[in-house]
Amino acid sequence: MRSDNNVGYVVKLFETKIVKLTIQPKQPAWWFWAITLVCIVAALAGWEDGYDLVILISAVQVIFFTIREKSLFAFDTQVKLG
Repeated sequence: MRSDNNVGYVVKLFETKIVKLTIQPKQPAWWFWAITLVCIVAALAGWEDGYDLVILISAVQVIFFTIREKSLFAFDTQVKLG
């Protein structure tokens, strides 16, 4: 015999979460990710220089966030290094 508690558990297990995409052009991090995305898509479409630009943009991000946070060990910088 099934109880209603198990059904509620299954429903909660499969609830979907809505993630809203926000465009934040005033945030430098948003621009880094937007430009990186464009370069990745271009590289996958056949423009091989896109890969080099992704690596360059990633390096610039690390430098930018290291200077902004004044630490190579700050969370934002570590995320970019990962």
